[in-house]
Amino acid sequence: MSDENIIEEKDKDTQRFKASGAKKVLWLKAKPEGLKQGLKKAIAKFKGAKGLIIEGNSALRYIEPDLAIFLKRKNSLLKDSAWPAIKKADLVLTL
Repeated sequence: MSDENIIEEKDKDTQRFKASGAKKVLWLKAKPEGLKQGLKKAIAKFKGAKGLIIEGNSALRYIEPDLAIFLKRKNSLLKDSAWPAIKKADLVLTL
């Protein structure tokens, strides 16, 4: 999704990326069975980019990033989907 009204929604990760200087921001919304194909199409839109940040636990099921960082809040409960992502992470930071 590239609708600026959605991308710029206050207090959302997409808005934070944009405010931090990202040149292009997409929000991929997919059912579990369509995520792999959706990621493939979304990543293709960034061909030639010097870098790419993908936010979300589920993406790590289908991609092998050069670097995976997992951020978690101290004393917060983690979703079940977080545990496989933590195992694949190169770095886990507690904020």
